[in-house]
Amino acid sequence: MKKFYFAFTILFFVVLISCHDNFVEPIAPGSRNYIWKSDTLKQLTPFDYLYNIWGSSESDVWVSGSGGMFHYNGTNWQEYKGMRWNLDCLYGFAKYDIWTFASGNYNGANI
Repeated sequence: MKKFYFAFTILFFVVLISCHDNFVEPIAPGSRNYIWKSDTLKQLTPFDYLYNIWGSSESDVWVSGSGGMFHYNGTNWQEYKGMRWNLDCLYGFAKYDIWTFASGNYNGANI
């Protein structure tokens, strides 16, 4: 049993000594000096709420919620037609790779 503790202690100190303080290079900050402004979307009913927001740039922003899905192109908002469900989540990987999950409609859940 003493050999086990001795081996563990040696291994612990080897790992501790071999670790460096800055083993991960810092990520250079990008241009994130956005100027945010308030904007308004037309509600079709008084119970439309927007829950989610995702964007790849200041000219590519998506929002979704019970009011559907909207896209901002840097100038104005446009409704994404055919998406009038309760959109619970929204995520994107790139400008043309946007995913959303819809529940609470009459056809079941949709992706």
